[in-house]
Parts: sequence; structure tokens; C-alpha cells
Amino acid sequence: MMRDLWDFAMDMSPYGLLCLLLPILCVLAPVEASSEFPVHRLAQYELGNSLSVGSKVSFVSLEARTLSCVPNVLRKLVIARIQDVSVSGFNELIQAGIGGLLLVVPGGDSLPGNVDSVLQLEEHLLSTDVDIPIYFAPENEDLLRLMEELEREGYQFVTSSSSNSKALPNPGIVTLHGQLSGRGDEDSLPTILLVAHYDASGAAPGMSYGADSNGSGVTILMELARLWNKLYSSSRTHPGYNLVFLLSGGGKINFLGTKKWLEEHQDNDLSSEILSNVAFVACLDTLGHEEEGSLYFHVSKPPKEESLAVHKKINLAEEILAWEHERFSIRRLQAFTLSSLASHNRTRLIAEALACSIYGQLDCNGQLFGGPTLSPNINSISTFMAYLASTSRATSQLVHSGKSNLEGSPKVIQDMSEMLKSRSHNFKILISKRDKREAEFTFYDGASTTMNAYKVKPAVFDLFLTLSISAYLGLLYLILTRAGYWISLLKMSSATKKSSTPIKSDMNGNGRIKTH
Repeated sequence: MMRDLWDFAMDMSPYGLLCLLLPILCVLAPVEASSEFPVHRLAQYELGNSLSVGSKVSFVSLEARTLSCVPNVLRKLVIARIQDVSVSGFNELIQAGIGGLLLVVPGGDSLPGNVDSVLQLEEHLLSTDVDIPIYFAPENEDLLRLMEELEREGYQFVTSSSSNSKALPNPGIVTLHGQLSGRGDEDSLPTILLVAHYDASGAAPGMSYGADSNGSGVTILMELARLWNKLYSSSRTHPGYNLVFLLSGGGKINFLGTKKWLEEHQDNDLSSEILSNVAFVACLDTLGHEEEGSLYFHVSKPPKEESLAVHKKINLAEEILAWEHERFSIRRLQAFTLSSLASHNRTRLIAEALACSIYGQLDCNGQLFGGPTLSPNINSISTFMAYLASTSRATSQLVHSGKSNLEGSPKVIQDMSEMLKSRSHNFKILISKRDKREAEFTFYDGASTTMNAYKVKPAVFDLFLTLSISAYLGLLYLILTRAGYWISLLKMSSATKKSSTPIKSDMNGNGRIKTH
């Protein structure tokens, strides 16, 4: 029986094989490759055991919808321009049961009209516990075309990575320390600290660019180091102050780099006298603001009446500090933050104010940094500012993955290290690792990836395909269950054909067969 069935299948070839492969080909081709574009995931990190930001779900394989399809977006990936999604709109999408969210961000230097609404959404995303993957994508023509086609065609969006995010193993926060030692006994001289954190903040680490977060503070600190290095290199202008330049990491995670640096010098290194006689600490933050205004002087200690200083009392009950100088104020060091300068010409203003403190009132004429050799280099400032503004500097992107040197650090940290080292006499690197017993911070990978969009057949096609396959399987079932009948029918047909075939003969005119 099986032998007959096998012979029957062979007799059907190649048409039988084609019939067998037809439904398989239909199943394997429900989608058509369309396009690929870069995406950046919502920030994901943890601070201790109290603060968790972002979603651990990063893999996406969902059918896409636009905002016009709300509320029919259950377990779908919603794609929308970031300026079209408000905080309330985001909450409505979550309640509708979306499976993921892709926010399209305007490209280049263009800003959405409702910037405040976008900032509120960004803050909400970083403070809300969500269980869906959220991605950001730079706006481009292909993505806009896809959004238009979604109104009439179906697309399946899939991330290139098929696994969810994983915690980065043993990350470290890098802090750079450059010092200009004063004339005389270094340990007995007063010390002035200039501090700036170099990392940026943003909802998407892969898109955390910009000069005011806090590239402007880093740029001005570097220029101040260059100017004061010249003064400290000359015996005529070598002052009796130690000047420390500190580029701290972890500024956007509660100024963790500054905290670790203070612990290293006040708690662990008992031989260090650098903080035993601190004149003041000046923290530089957001110094390239474009709005017209004055230099704001932020302090934690209540200022005198009629003072122009902006006072904010430190609330020790709060886990997140507002300003970097609060880290020093907690240690009872006189500190303040300078913020919101109108232009980089104010670099000279800070340098002149610093000169008044170091050289005393006799030399405080505001003209020390006005000459050709000591004036701020505007080209250098602009170039370095542009470099920082074009580099992603999210804290999770700048962690150190090596052991003791900077070989495992990102290029921007290595570049800042070389620059500060060349502009100071005593250069040090502090790499702060997590506490193995109780991790103070945890970062996750998968900040940037690619997403593929595939054109899928409509739901009607799925119904048609289901009916076609069902009919095919039913027909195949009937054929196999009645195999004996079909085989005998085939044999009868074959025998009939053989019996009806005429025999050719060669006869002569008398009806006799010719023989040769």
C-alpha cells in the first residue's frame, strides 16, 4: 500500500511538489522588507534601591499605528511626533494598552513649537515607571513617509536586538583633577576649587547632546585652566593660592563623582591637606544660556540682606540634590554655583573675579585678562564647545569599563583628560566603582540600536490565507484517506488507455501480413 502511495506521489511530480510548496510559500512571505533607521531607547538606570528609571523591556516586534488610530492601539507600537504627545496624551496611551511607543524628534537644530510641553513630557518619562519599550528616532524623510503610509497600509516594526537590556558589568565614574600649586608651602596655602560636571542629561542617552548640559561649564573651566596656567608658570605672577580644576562625572546622578572625590580626600586619604584650608568652591553650571540676563550666584548658606545671591536651603531628607555646590556645603566647605551666563565673553568675567580673590583688591582692576597674551581665546572656546555639543555625553554612555587607566573610557573623556593634563601641574584621575555590597548606581546597555519596518499584508489577507490553507489541508486529507480509491482509479485509467491503443500492422492487398 505504501509502495503504491509512494509511486503515486512520484507520478504527480513536479506538480505534486508545487502543490505542497504553495501554502508554505504563502506563509513565508506575509511581509516585505521596507526600511531601517536608528533609534534611541528611553534612559534606564537605578540609583540605589530607591530610584528606578526607564523600562527593562527593550525588544520590539509590533505592528505600528499612528495617533489617529487611538484608542484601537492595544498591543501596538504607536508612532508620533514628540511635539504631538502631551503628558495627558501619554497617560491615555498607556491606559489604552499600547505595546510600545516611538517618538519622532525634529532633526537638526530645529525645535518644536511647544518646547515647554516637550520638556514636561521628558520629565514625566524619567519619573514614571513604565513596562513598555519607549524609543526616540531622529526625524527624516523615510520616517515621515512611513508615518504617512501607516494611515493606509500595515507595517511591522522590529528592533535589531532580540533580547532585552542587561546591566553593565562593574561600571566606573571618572573624575579628572588638575591642580596649580601656589607659591610657598602647598599644604599651608589656601585652596580655591573650580568644579564642573561634564555629563549631559536627556530622556534618551543616545541623543544627550548640547552645550548647556553642561558643555559650557566644562569649556569655560578648560579656558580658565589655560589662562591661569600661564600666570602660575611665571614667578612674577605666581600667587599664594592652590587652584584646583575638577571635572566630575555623574553630575546627572546626584553629583556622584563629586561625592566620591570628597570621600577620597576627606575620609580615605588622611595625608591629603588640599581640603584643610579651602577659601571657596565655585561650581560652573549652564554658562552658555542665550537669554539676556545676569550671572546667578547660587548658595546654600543664607546670604546677607540685600544680597544678590540666590539662596536654596539643603533638604537632607531629599535624595536628589539640586546643585553641585551642595555636595561641598554638606561637608561644611564654602561653595556656590555660577549659572546662566549670556555669552562666552563672560569667561573673562569669571577670570577677573577670580583674580580679585587671588591677588587682592590692589590688583582688582578688571584688566588682567584684557591683553593679547592673557585674553580668552574665542576660537578655542567655540571649537571645544562645538565638539562637546556634538558628542553624546549621557552618564551611562561615559562610564569607565576598564580597570585603572582610561583605555576603557570613551574618547571624549580621554580628550578632556589630555587637555586638562596639559593645562595643570598636578594631574590625577579618580575612577569610582560601585559598592559591591550595595550598588549606588546601575546602568543598562542597549541605549541605541536600529529598527526595521516591514510592510505586512492586511487582515483580509490573513483571513484569505487561513481559508486557503484550510481548504488545501481538507483536500489533502480527502486524498490521503481515500488513497486506495484514487490509486485503483489511476490504474484503471492506465489500463484502459493501454487496451484502446491501436496495433500498427503492415498488410498487403490480399489481407495477408507481409513477411520479410
